[in-house]
Amino acid sequence: MTRAVNDATLQKAGDIYQYLIALRDCFELNDGDTLQIETNGDVSIINDVGGRFQREVKHHFGNTSISDRDIDFWKTLANWYVEVL
Repeated sequence: MTRAVNDATLQKAGDIYQYLIALRDCFELNDGDTLQIETNGDVSIINDVGGRFQREVKHHFGNTSISDRDIDFWKTLANWYVEVL
């Protein structure tokens, strides 16, 4: 079956996966931690003393792995680079 031009199934699957990762991270929060989705990165945890953990979440169907030739790799580095500046 051919996918429609406006089929967002794969993108939505990635969004749902990101929310699952964020939900899992909620169970590991310490007192004073704040979890953010799509604010400083895909999923970020900021603690009450200014420390930050930023996670970029990627999801692909099939048997794939990320490499230095993958656009997701470079987008993630760009996100982190902009955050540091």
